[in-house]
Formats: sequence, C-alpha cells, structure tokens
Amino acid sequence: MTHTFKSIALAGLLLVAALSSMVPTAAAQALPAQPAESRISLLITPVDAPIKPLSGVATAKITGTYTYFSGGVALVPTQIDLKVDDAPGWAVASVTPSTLQVTGGTPSGQTVTQTFSANVVIYTLADAPAFTPGQIKISATALPNSDIAGSKATEVLQVTADFFSMIDAQITQTIQLAKPQQQVSYPITVKNLGNADTKLFFEIVSKPDNFEVIPPQPIILESKQRGGKTTQQDVFLTIQTPYKNGYMNSVGAVTMKIRSNYALDATKIGDSTQLSVLTTTKGFYVPGPDAAFFVIALGLVAVALGGRRRSA
Repeated sequence: MTHTFKSIALAGLLLVAALSSMVPTAAAQALPAQPAESRISLLITPVDAPIKPLSGVATAKITGTYTYFSGGVALVPTQIDLKVDDAPGWAVASVTPSTLQVTGGTPSGQTVTQTFSANVVIYTLADAPAFTPGQIKISATALPNSDIAGSKATEVLQVTADFFSMIDAQITQTIQLAKPQQQVSYPITVKNLGNADTKLFFEIVSKPDNFEVIPPQPIILESKQRGGKTTQQDVFLTIQTPYKNGYMNSVGAVTMKIRSNYALDATKIGDSTQLSVLTTTKGFYVPGPDAAFFVIALGLVAVALGGRRRSA
C-alpha cells in the first residue's frame, strides 16, 4: 500500500515538471516584444543658380532611404513626415509631398532598405540680399509604430537670391520758366530699392535742337538689404535755354532715361525708368559781356572815323 502511494506521488511530480517545461512562466509572458530598429537618411540636390526675388522659383530634389531591421513579425506601413524646420526670413520653402508611406512585411532576420523622394520648392522675397547665402533646414521623421521604432534625419540646403533691381526717381519741379541763354537745374532724387549695390546711368532720350543739356554723371547707390547707408542721392539735370535776337516765347521738352546694372557686374542689367521736364524760354535776349564790348568797340571806331573826316 505504501509502495503504491509513493509511486503515484512520484508520477504526479514528474507530470507537473513536464508541464512546467512546456508552459512559459508569468514573468516570461510579461516581457513586451522589442520594436525593430530603424534608420533614415536624406540627400538634397543643391540649387546651383541664385533665385530671382519675386519672380524666380527653384526646385531641389530630395532622395532618402529608410532602413529597418526585421524581427520576424509582419511590419505595418510606416509614415514618414517631411517638413521645413528653418529658413531665412527672405525665403519661402515647402516640401511636396509632405507625407509618405513605406510598407513592411519582410522575412525574419533581414535588414530592409526602402527609398523615397520628394521636392523642395523655394522662392525669394524682395528683401532678400543679393548673393548672400542662406540655409534651409529639412527634416524627415519616420513615425514609430508597434513593430518599428521611430527615427529622424535632417539635411541643410543652401540658397542665394539673385540681383533684384528697383529704381525710384522723383522730381519736385518738372516745369520752369527761364530767360534766353539762361541755365536752369532740375533736382532729381533717385533711390535704390533693389537688393544689391546698383550703378545708375543718365542719358538724354530727346531734346530740342537749340537746347544745351547736361545729364548727371553715373553714380552708385548702396542697398538697404545688404546693410548699405547711401541708398538715395540728389542729382541735377542742367539745361541752358536757347537765344536769338529779339523776343522769345517757346517751350522745350527734355526726356531723360535712367538705366541701371549691378555695380560689380555690368552684364547683370537692372531696372530702368525715364522722366521729362518742360522749360519755357521767355523774354528779350540780352547780349553777354563779349557782345557788349564788341558793340562799344564798334562805337569807338565809328567816333574815331567821324573825327578824322571832320579834321580833313
């Protein structure tokens, strides 16, 4: 009897031990599955040419890789967010598309790399300083899910603004009245509203044949966007009215063109504008000192000749 009981007890212990080896412990069941690791990288094609403010648009190509390490489970699709983290105040940039999906489902133990692509679209504003580099920071973030850990990468794109020219010319007085053979000046305030040092040239487009016109000499104006102080200057258009013996009453129009280019490169042509002035010549012509001396000299000769004839 005792021997039989011992045999039954021993068999029960062996059965319990066997079952225990087949069923995980509570502690083992509580350990969560570790998500697979991931890694993301970015490459952005450089923008080679400066971007014209307000009118130019540049597109840079983004290519990226997303790598994850399979843990033997079916990986659900992973979302990648692309965005502009930082940009100069004078540039506007956006990424399209801004959201991508990469899919999983790889065999156990394999490393899988998938590629993706997008574009960065950039344009520059009027206050962009010419040829001054600025950096645009782009990021790509792979969002975590139950199977894969998240990851992030950033890349910097360098951009510059092209020469942008805008000239403003103002005349407070466009009509003047003058006597014959009188010199008059028209003050003109010229401003450089562009984004680089700009050279201005003044040329006469049209004038009356009997007007003598002297345009201003070329000048260079600095740019506010690049920290310049001399961004405007007063220049003078000088006109000498015609003359003739007797009374005059005529009006003459003079048109002057102002053209510009980048001060350091004459091939970069800038803005141009033109303005016109009217000069009325009115009054009797009064000979100058040379003519007066000539009249006096003639008078003295006539008096001398008259005296000789009387004496003869």
